[in-house]
Order: sequence, then C-alpha cells, then structure tokens
Amino acid sequence: MAWDGIVAVDLFMAGLGAWVYIYAVYLGHGKPGLAKAGFVGSIVAWICVLIGVMTLMVDAKAGLLHPTRLFGLLTNFGSVMTWGVMFISAFMLIVLVDVVLRWRKKESPLGLQVAGCIFAFCVSAYTGMLLSASVAVPLWNRAVLPLLFIASAACTGAAAMYLVVRFAEKDELGEAGALHKAMFWTAVCVAVLTTMLLVVANGATGQMQHAGTSAVASIVSGSFAPLFWVGIVALGMVVPIVGEGTRVLKARTSAEGTALVMAQCVSVLIGGFCLRYAIVCAAVSIGMLW
Repeated sequence: MAWDGIVAVDLFMAGLGAWVYIYAVYLGHGKPGLAKAGFVGSIVAWICVLIGVMTLMVDAKAGLLHPTRLFGLLTNFGSVMTWGVMFISAFMLIVLVDVVLRWRKKESPLGLQVAGCIFAFCVSAYTGMLLSASVAVPLWNRAVLPLLFIASAACTGAAAMYLVVRFAEKDELGEAGALHKAMFWTAVCVAVLTTMLLVVANGATGQMQHAGTSAVASIVSGSFAPLFWVGIVALGMVVPIVGEGTRVLKARTSAEGTALVMAQCVSVLIGGFCLRYAIVCAAVSIGMLW
C-alpha cells in the first residue's frame, strides 16, 4: 500500500459510514418520526463505506489491477488489514440485507441491525488500528490513535446523519436533538485525544524520538500547521463545540438555528478529513516509512 493522502479518504469514509449507520439505527428505532431518515441514512452509510473500500483497493494496487492481492488480504489473519476486510465485508453484507428488506416493505430484524452496529463499530476502530499497527511510527500511537479515530468517526457520523435528516425529513428536525449532543461531546473527545496523541508522540524516546518530535513539529508549526489550526482545530473542534453552545442559548428551534447546525455539520466533516490527512501525511513526509 502507498501510504499517502489517498488512504486518508479510505479511513475517513469507512469511519464516517460506520457511524452514520449506528445513528440511523438509533433514530429509526428510538424516533418513530425519523424512520424514513433512518432508512436513507443506512443507504448513505453503505455508499460511504463502499467508496472507502474502492479507494483502499486502488491504493493497495488491488482490484482490477492486481486481483490476486485480494486473496492475500483474506488469508493473512496476522494482519490488521485482513481483519479490517472481514469487518467491512460483514458490515456491508448486513447493511445491504437490512436496506433491501426495508425497501421491499418488510420488517428488518432488530438482531440484524444490532449486528450491523457491532460491525460498524469494529470498522471505525479498524481505521485507527490499521495505522497503529506500524509500531515504529510515534504519531500512529497504538493506544491513542484508534480511540481518536473512533471519536472522530462518531463526530463526523453525527454531522452527516443530521444532514440526512435535514434533507429526508426536515419537518422532524426537532427529533434529532441526540445528534447535536453527539457532535458536541465527540468533538470534545477529539480535542482531548488529539492533544494526547501529539504529547505522546512528541515525548517518544530512543530511536523514535526524532521521528516523533519532527512529526509533531510539522503538524503544529510546520508545513501542516495551516491544515491543523484551521481545518482540525477551528473547523473540527472549535466550531462544533462553540456552535452547539450558541445554538442552545440563542436559536434552538428557529430557521437561523437550523442553518447554524448545517454549517456546523459541514465544518465537522471537513475537520474530520483534515485530521486523517494530517496524521497520515505528516508521518510520511518526514520519511518515517520505508
């Protein structure tokens, strides 16, 4: 696999789609008025993960280019990527069955959807574990990075699901309050975990000390600094945290409040992608990988 900006698309789309499905199932069952939005959200989730899979195949030079490499992914059980392929395959199959059943006006078993949510969580965790398997890269710390990517996926998933509700059932936006809270608290988690990741990477010792400090410097004050401070911090953290507080205080149900949350959602999506892009490319740019 070529570790570059392309893989950031896979990591972003897979995590995004996974959590859109989790929120879609929650809203579809917990909020009867949002059943249609839950159905549309499930379709969006499946498409997002599919885009991530196609990106991964191209980045790994697999698929139509080298189809035999796919068999290697399915047989090497010591590889994080193998488990990721299994999680994604199970998720996509379950969601496809779920969507087809509901499209044909049949009841989708709750157990099927719960299984889909379990595999969705595994997919979001895999996006961080894929990088953290490279133990020689301090920025891809195996303890913090999976948690960070899960929190970020949960945040972007809530943002995307809110937009689904807005366009699928805009008259029921009042029922989507859980998505506002999810964006706020997951953005807080992303801020805390991002800080932890940078501190841990900067404090690397031994042979990894230079790699860790160089990666952090490139993100905070180097070539990736604009992406970090504008894309990740401002758009991905400050906007959803401050925006939710402003919405609650001044515009909970008004059209102005709806526009504010939609802008907040777009901001969260941009910030989520910037986070993955910076973490992947900052490591590669200083020659950590061979």
